[in-house]
Amino acid sequence: MNFFRNFFPPNNNRIRKQPVFDTRKATEPLNEKIPKKAVKNFNKGIKKLNLNEFDDAIFYFNCAIEYEPNYAEAYLMRGITQQKLRKIEESLTDFNTAISLDSKLPDPYFFRGKIKFENKDNIGALEDFNILLNMDLSNSLFVKVNETYYIRGNINFELAKYAEAIEDFEKISKVKKEDSIFLFKLGVAYFNIKKYENAIKYFIKTVEINPNDFRVYEYMADTKKIMGDLTGAEADYRKSIEVRPGQIATDNYSQAILKEEIYYDMEGAIEEYTKAINVFPRFTVAHFNRGFIYKKLGKYELALEDFTKAIELEPNYYRAWYLRANTFFELRQYEKAIQDYTQAINIKPDYSEAYGNRAVAYLNLGDKEKGTEDLKMMQKIDPDVGLNISII
Repeated sequence: MNFFRNFFPPNNNRIRKQPVFDTRKATEPLNEKIPKKAVKNFNKGIKKLNLNEFDDAIFYFNCAIEYEPNYAEAYLMRGITQQKLRKIEESLTDFNTAISLDSKLPDPYFFRGKIKFENKDNIGALEDFNILLNMDLSNSLFVKVNETYYIRGNINFELAKYAEAIEDFEKISKVKKEDSIFLFKLGVAYFNIKKYENAIKYFIKTVEINPNDFRVYEYMADTKKIMGDLTGAEADYRKSIEVRPGQIATDNYSQAILKEEIYYDMEGAIEEYTKAINVFPRFTVAHFNRGFIYKKLGKYELALEDFTKAIELEPNYYRAWYLRANTFFELRQYEKAIQDYTQAINIKPDYSEAYGNRAVAYLNLGDKEKGTEDLKMMQKIDPDVGLNISII
């Protein structure tokens, strides 16, 4: 059994039911006085951004701005595109401009704050997230309340503002209840404000999910020692020594998740996943997550290698079968894709997304009968899913 099995990858394996950036929603808040040509180029930029054609996206956002120099949303989207290209100064300039044009637009504060946090400007990042959480987020294009509290909690944690970090973390503790890194930080925050019973509660929850993090046992030992439980403290110190060898891989994995999900630094995330794999070659989810990033970057052969390794390590890992199938689909190897979708369905019979994507593969091979059967099965499992689907 893989002792890292409790590290679950992000839920990135679903059929995309709409574009990453919803053009309709993006254009709703625009001032009616904005020229139609500006809006038209803006929407073209959104489509190019969805296709990861970043240079073309910037071209169209530039055109939109030329037609309307006060187009705050165009600066926002150009800034997001610049950020994906790791052009940090350019993206900051665009977010600053968007804010100066429309200070009530939440999204540029969110992305600017994340860049500041990534670059260790925690005070500046906190200012942006404080402003953000006092705004009406209902019309935001991208900002999610839970994610915003999570990031601000991390900023407060880094600034040793533990009470404030706890306040933010507790707001999202139900949705993060299976995130061992989150639970550990919450325990450490309570430890630092000397609420030891709360600290122990979250340390116990952490080791229930990830029993191989020696730091948690060390903190539990210190906490129990302070509380006078010397027997329990000794047991936890011994446990910390026992599990220490796997910790380096866990640290690299944690850094990879941070770079991928918070900073959008895909190359940095690949580097950290690779370090984790080098330390612990049987780290199934590290292979899976690295493969998913390779796939997003269009490095399909490398993605196939990682998904295949994940399957070898855990043959019932249906997500790995599914993502490998999607990769074969991208390469137009539809027969292989169908085989892998079928394996995923055999493991998880209610996997509506796999039925949907297998349907598309069948249709691309001209097998309308099987394609139609799979589409019907997909809708039977998930009645809300649409038929206008695409492979991610």
